[in-house]
Amino acid sequence: MDNQYYYKFIFLNLLLITGASQSLSAHAETPLPDAQSVFSGSTYYSASDMETGAEDGIPPLATHRASQQSIKSYLAQMALAAKNYTPQIREAKTSFQAASADTAQAKGARLPQVDVGLQSNPVQFGSGEEVPRDQLTNGLSVNMTTPVFDWGYNSRNINSKELTAKAAENYYRAQYENTSYQVCYQLAELAKQKLIFQISQAYVDRMERLVRMIGDISRVDAGRVGELTQAQARMLQAETSRDDAESKIKDAQIALRKLTGKTSFIGLPTDPEWAINIENPQKLLKAINRHPTIQQARNEAKSALEQAKAVKSGNLPKLSWVVSKTVPINSGAYEEEWKTYLNVSWGIFRGGSANAQEEAAALRAEQAKEKITEQQIDLDNKVRSSLHNMQSMLSQAAQYHRLVQATDQVRKDFFEQWRQLSTRTLLDVLTAESDYYNNQVSEVTTRFNAYSAMFTGYANAGLLNQWLGVYDSAS
Repeated sequence: MDNQYYYKFIFLNLLLITGASQSLSAHAETPLPDAQSVFSGSTYYSASDMETGAEDGIPPLATHRASQQSIKSYLAQMALAAKNYTPQIREAKTSFQAASADTAQAKGARLPQVDVGLQSNPVQFGSGEEVPRDQLTNGLSVNMTTPVFDWGYNSRNINSKELTAKAAENYYRAQYENTSYQVCYQLAELAKQKLIFQISQAYVDRMERLVRMIGDISRVDAGRVGELTQAQARMLQAETSRDDAESKIKDAQIALRKLTGKTSFIGLPTDPEWAINIENPQKLLKAINRHPTIQQARNEAKSALEQAKAVKSGNLPKLSWVVSKTVPINSGAYEEEWKTYLNVSWGIFRGGSANAQEEAAALRAEQAKEKITEQQIDLDNKVRSSLHNMQSMLSQAAQYHRLVQATDQVRKDFFEQWRQLSTRTLLDVLTAESDYYNNQVSEVTTRFNAYSAMFTGYANAGLLNQWLGVYDSAS
């Protein structure tokens, strides 16, 4: 049977199935349509089958905006969960408490220091005159030493410890800021990958419908098998993209579980657009000088400077007031009276170690000062880069949105031209579908990368927790 009679046979059977009322003889002399036009007119495959929208379970991108209040509320909730769960923050808080205890220890050193001792009867042996037992004054001794003048050693040591405690509190705030940033970044990544997964799944669904359509056509027209192979290859690419997005969703969930201890993030807004922005970029640049990391470095520098001064004072003579008494434990031994006197102590020679100690302390103070400048430059560059990236990516996302709308119409037109007019090849249709999918993914990726850049800008300015409304101190 040649192709003409084969097509006639197929067409006549289709007419019988649809219940056509025309006689078969009337159609026998008319030109027969090709296999593509026959199957494209079936109830299974129409132009609407290749469209996205409600039937694909995904709304058009950038038409739904999550409110700033709902986003900030959820981000703040997760940031607080991370604060209570993350060991790094608890460690930083413990470090601050330890530094506060060091301050209390330094303050106690300037108060009278009381020592109590107990000496047993000595055993006398060897040559020399033996001391009678009733003349031994060993026993319970009490000694109180009060610093009188130490060239400011104690006060400078206390100042150094207090500044170290402030630096530890700044470190706690910096850790909290960094943890909140990681949480916000991963939540934006999770929302982004969920949207990409939905887009990819819709792409897979369209390719599956196209493969089924061409499969039916190729069973009638063996010359169309090559098109079936092309469509199947593009469907496999779509499935790979979908699986990759699903894998990245799992990665973000694992990272968030490590930060917050939570396994479910149902309340996360997954709208294609979030109504958040940096309204006053200059505010971020002005706030850099108050960043917890900068304040930590500044307090560490001041602490090192005070410690250098304390080391220098410690190498000078010290004047102390001493009160002591010994109560003998031997019966018959005489008991001494209370004694009080002034004591001057001075380490005149330490083999050069005192000078080396002073020099090391001074160099540490200078090092801490340089660290402030370094971090100011680093944070300023990061904030400026984040602001630039955010604005640039939001602009690109708007351009991608317009491009998505244009390529959506192109792919529909190409499909109709291929299905009804045969003026387009299947490769044109597949390329248009791929362009549409890639532009959708680029729009989502660029927009949510802009949100991540915004979080980076707030964090590097030290204002992220303040923006979220979860500011807290270690004290």
